Amino acid sequence: MTKVDMMVLGLLSEQPMHGYQLKQVLEDNHADLWSEVSTGHLYYTLKKLKKKGLVTEKTTQRGNRPPRHVYTLTDSGTQMLKDGLDELDVHSQRLFFSLDIVIGFAKAISLPQGKLAELIEKRTQSVNEELEEIKTAWGEKIDNNELTYGEYLIYEHRISLLKAELKWLRWAVKAAENTDYKDLMKTKFEADGPYALPK
Repeated sequence: MTKVDMMVLGLLSEQPMHGYQLKQVLEDNHADLWSEVSTGHLYYTLKKLKKKGLVTEKTTQRGNRPPRHVYTLTDSGTQMLKDGLDELDVHSQRLFFSLDIVIGFAKAISLPQGKLAELIEKRTQSVNEELEEIKTAWGEKIDNNELTYGEYLIYEHRISLLKAELKWLRWAVKAAENTDYKDLMKTKFEADGPYALPK
C-alpha cells in the first residue's frame, strides 16, 4: 500500500467523501507540502482502492447536477489503514539530497571552479521559497488560531528541517566559492562547518 493510498483511506476514515471533496481537503491541509500526495492521481487511487474492496462507491445525484461518486471506507479498508500506519517506517526514514550526489561524484563530472557555489545558491533559493510557501500556506490558520495540534506539529517539523538546512547552506556557499573537484578530494582541510566533527 502506498502513502497516497493511506492518505485517502485516512481521510475517508473521518467521513465518506466524493473525489472533489477529497481533493479540496488535501489542498486545504496543504498535503503537497508535507507528504508525497498528488491530487492528480486521486481518482486512479480511488478506483484502485475500490477494486481491492477497501472502499465502496455510491452514486448520488441532486437535480440537474452531475452525479457524485461518494466513497466510504469498508471494514477491510479500516483494517488496512491501521496495518499500513502501524508498519510505516517512521523511525528510520532518511533524507537524501541530489546536491550531495553531485558533491560525491564531482570528480566524475570535473566540477569546475565556482560551480558548486552556484548549485548551493540555487538550493538556498529553493529552500527559502519552500519556507515562504509553508509559512504562507498555514499563515491564515495561524493568524486565526485555527491550526490543529497535528498541523502545528507538521508545520514545526517542516520549518525546523528547512532552517537547519539553511544554516548549512549559508556556510557551504562560502566554503565552496572557489572550490573545484580537486579541492573536494583533499583530506587536509580546515573543519570549520556549523557542526563540529565528532572526536
